[in-house]
Amino acid sequence: MDERETRAALAMAIDSRRHKIEQRWLESVQADMRVSHVEPTDLRHGIQRYLALVVVALRSEDPGHRALHVWREVAHEHALTRVRLGFDVEQLVRELTLLRRTVVRVLHDDEVAITAESVEAVADVIDAAIAASLKSYVDARDYGARREHAEHLGFLSHELRTPLAAAALSTNMLRRMGSLPEQQERVLARIEQGLKRAQSLTEEVLLAERLEAGKVESQPADTTLGAVIDDIVDNCRQAAEIKGCGVKASYEPSLRVHIDPKLTRSVVENLLENAVKYTDRGLVELVVEDNPAELVFHVRDSCPGLSEAELRIIFEPFRRGRTQKPGTGLGLSIARRAVEAQGGRICAESGSESGCHFWFHLPKRPPP
Repeated sequence: MDERETRAALAMAIDSRRHKIEQRWLESVQADMRVSHVEPTDLRHGIQRYLALVVVALRSEDPGHRALHVWREVAHEHALTRVRLGFDVEQLVRELTLLRRTVVRVLHDDEVAITAESVEAVADVIDAAIAASLKSYVDARDYGARREHAEHLGFLSHELRTPLAAAALSTNMLRRMGSLPEQQERVLARIEQGLKRAQSLTEEVLLAERLEAGKVESQPADTTLGAVIDDIVDNCRQAAEIKGCGVKASYEPSLRVHIDPKLTRSVVENLLENAVKYTDRGLVELVVEDNPAELVFHVRDSCPGLSEAELRIIFEPFRRGRTQKPGTGLGLSIARRAVEAQGGRICAESGSESGCHFWFHLPKRPPP
């Protein structure tokens, strides 16, 4: 038999023994792994689908399909279950390795003709499942940790809203009571400025929490590029001029786009404000490319630059570079999540000695 016929025969043999393989696998897992606290129903979760997909993959003529697409959904569900059950990475790999061994043993015990090529075919298919499950496990575990952390921050930020609102109301009442002596006016102005800053930081943390916890969904709308970012560019240009820097923007304001205006504004605002903050002299530049399948936004500056180590962490919450300038360390994290919520990606590079380049891609979506 040729390779395709061998795989087809192997798929048929496994398909007819799926229940038996599953039962033998469960016995092996319970004997070899410390999972006595886990119910058999939970252990079986996903394994039936794995076996069904082993059969599908063996019958497929597209190796790339076997290796990538077949496993994505079931690996995701399986990984979520394992994270919930407290499995570590070693346990995840171990149970799928036992599945591979069990398939071969059952076929051998039933005196199904097994060649070295057959064993290799089973190994290849289940190795693809292991790879997909590992990625899904790491993503699910990291997402769970980020979500728990973000929810704690969100609770604290939400609790801050009430006293801040009360303080702002009190300053408004003082304003309505009439003119104040000059010294008291200056004190009140400083209080109001501090309150506005605290409220702004609270809202920033709340937005970061919602993005990290996956609670923000993209809501694209038909609009123009200018309507989304014109005022951001103007504000940043004014702030740059005060510092003695410049802001240059190159984009078509009348360009019709179908994007989430709020999320996109958040990304552009954070990137431009960051660039202006860290550029003490020189130029900040915004360029928007209108490509056939996507929009690409570029923000370049002439700041002191970032190291490779800094570039690896700047998109994570509360992680900042070596700068001593004030800030929460949330702006770039918010930008990243706001881009990803729209199905895009964000990147950064730096010459380390001088200048940074941030850019993000947003896929074009046709209007509904």
